[in-house]
Amino acid sequence: MYFLKIRITKLDLNLFLMALGIILSLYFHVSTQNNIANRDKKNIENERNNIRTMFAYEISYNQSNLRLLNSTKTAGFNYDACQNEACEPSAVELNSFANIRLNILNTLRDDVYTIYLPKIYLLDQNEVSLIMNYYYSQKSLMNNSIDIQKELPKNRNNKKWLEQKTDILNHAFENEYSLGEEILRMYKTHVPKEALDKL
Repeated sequence: MYFLKIRITKLDLNLFLMALGIILSLYFHVSTQNNIANRDKKNIENERNNIRTMFAYEISYNQSNLRLLNSTKTAGFNYDACQNEACEPSAVELNSFANIRLNILNTLRDDVYTIYLPKIYLLDQNEVSLIMNYYYSQKSLMNNSIDIQKELPKNRNNKKWLEQKTDILNHAFENEYSLGEEILRMYKTHVPKEALDKL
């Protein structure tokens, strides 16, 4: 009888140790999986922040060019020729400074957009929407600018053509400018310090 008690106790101890081993290995497995999930989440957030920073730098560069144009909108503007009350100077007025303004517009960049487009899905939906609208607007602005620059020498004295093209260009410019400002406000923490003063 004594032999049977020792055997049962020994069997319970082996069973207990085996159960303990299974529970510990399960605990370590779950803990490792949680650590991997947390690390992956951190990596994705770091990648998101890197993408935001890259967009912030490129858009900041573009906005500095657009701000330059916006600050010179009264240059070459003929107030005397302005007949109606709603007449305002345009940052992209096709006057004597048209070639300079069009050249500045043609320096806008979209390299970051081209590179990071496959990873844009990592960003939040509102960010993606703003960025897509910004670069769509930029493409429209640049295409209009290039087309106008090609036709400008032939139409330099055609007042109606100049007014129509200024309106088209001005609409695209205003849209691009406001979207850029909105994105830079949203990406305040990712914007270069020198650009923060201008926001």
